[in-house]
Amino acid sequence: MVDKHTPGPWYAVGFQVEIEDNDAPDICNCWPAVFGQIDTRPTAEILANARLIAAAPDLLELAKEVCEAIYEERRNCGMVLKLRAAIAKATGSAT
Repeated sequence: MVDKHTPGPWYAVGFQVEIEDNDAPDICNCWPAVFGQIDTRPTAEILANARLIAAAPDLLELAKEVCEAIYEERRNCGMVLKLRAAIAKATGSAT
């Protein structure tokens, strides 16, 4: 399976998620006001969203490794099924 997303590492820089430290939101900007929305979320929540998005490539890679390592022994385990579903959601592929 070949990922089609921008390769990591990604970095949370304030409200932005970037691929390098150049003050440009290469991946996304999590600040609702950028999209013309009224900003009602606490700043801490917006910053946490940016950190979570920045961690996505690392989390996806780890999920794939864990799933591959335990799949043969535990393919019908609920945790493995959920992990495979999450990987499929992230990659846009079938489980």
